Amino acid sequence: MRGWIIGLALIPLGSWFLVAPSRAQQSTPKHRNHDIPEWIDRLNVPDWHAKRFTGQGIRVAVLDSSFRGYRQHLGRELPQTVVTQSFRRDGNLEPTSSPHGLLCAELIHRIAPDAEILLANWEPNQPDRFLAAVQWAVAQQASIISCSVVMPAWSDGQGGGAIHQQLQRLLRSEDPTNSVWMVASIGNLAERHWHGELQPNADGCHHWNPDQLDSINDFYPWNAGPVGVECVALSQSNAQSLPEFEVIDSTTSQPVAVERFAIPARDLPGLSIRWRAQSDHEYGIRAMVPAHRHASPLKPVRFRLVALGGELEHHHPRGSLAFPGDHPRVIAVGAVDSSGERVPYSGIGTSRDHKPELVAVVPVPLSARLEPFGGTSAAAPQIAGLAALWRAAVPAGRQADFVRSCRDAHASFPSRSPARLPDPARLSSFATGLSQIQTRADFLPEFFFRPFSGDGRPLFGDGVERGLSR
Repeated sequence: MRGWIIGLALIPLGSWFLVAPSRAQQSTPKHRNHDIPEWIDRLNVPDWHAKRFTGQGIRVAVLDSSFRGYRQHLGRELPQTVVTQSFRRDGNLEPTSSPHGLLCAELIHRIAPDAEILLANWEPNQPDRFLAAVQWAVAQQASIISCSVVMPAWSDGQGGGAIHQQLQRLLRSEDPTNSVWMVASIGNLAERHWHGELQPNADGCHHWNPDQLDSINDFYPWNAGPVGVECVALSQSNAQSLPEFEVIDSTTSQPVAVERFAIPARDLPGLSIRWRAQSDHEYGIRAMVPAHRHASPLKPVRFRLVALGGELEHHHPRGSLAFPGDHPRVIAVGAVDSSGERVPYSGIGTSRDHKPELVAVVPVPLSARLEPFGGTSAAAPQIAGLAALWRAAVPAGRQADFVRSCRDAHASFPSRSPARLPDPARLSSFATGLSQIQTRADFLPEFFFRPFSGDGRPLFGDGVERGLSR
């Protein structure tokens, strides 16, 4: 997602329950795109529909920024009736021209046509409003929450931070078979993310790539207009030690006038820097040791930098996770192309966090608009739809069971294959025995351990259940 999303301090959730949810109902236009059955078949959905598993009795909440035009698609691309609630100050479910949330909801409805759909958005830059939306979805008895919006500054990229702690409390359930599952896009940050330790030279300038001793990280804007970077401390001890930043116009070699905003938080403070990119201009980011630390002994400072509206020359694909998909309890979904190769922008976890748990093919043709829907934004709703079918068919199934079953369905496929539901004829074994299976390296096909091409190191540890509902 391109836009300004800045983490702020958490404040009390407020009285969200005083606002009654609304219901929208309307007829919609006919299909304009006839390629939809192909991607549905790829997920093995028709076999489940043939067995009358269509998501009946399941509620799926779609949390997004904007649902522009959703009323026009009720009864066709969306169910005839949806439950809506805005947690914005203006109460507007369609605050921008973007139909992003509508497209996510259509994907889920195509896969699980009998699942109930809930739509909610929240005030940008306000974690408490996002948490209020989650709390509302839980109160509405949603079984699955789908979110294809990432907030890089709301966590450390490793599932840590105060906002994640509150999210976990909202999703927690003493009965894992009755818990709320959250499915989230892993984010399109692989080419926009850097993390590591501040490595200053004699002049105090950080080396983005120690092998090249390069103190400038080139920033390539996608378009003219608002762009920026966000820097977040990776631990509370680094709060007063974040680098100072300078933005250079590489075309003119002159410093750029920028706006700086603190990202206040109790545990992971940071800094947001914004400027307006000019057409056909490139920029450079320089990080420097703060002036007040030159005269004091330097302690290791670790931070992460995420580009907004552009890409970074020096970037770290591994570990390029963002809130909320970086949390262990959230099913993070990556994106692959039709050949099963990771698309370059899709985030990647490390050998410690086994992220993403699942991947899906993008782009996907839809009916709500002529252009296919791409990015990891289009991958997550596919998995949310599959989860709705699964939970309707296996009410006692657990989150870890679902993830393993989608992977196990590809035991005979090449590595890096996208998620796919298993043969519904195997449901009885899943319902009675899958939860008892111990997760072992020899139980899972190679696909689980190497879902992406790269240096060959496994992205998943040997404990696939780690962090998932048990």
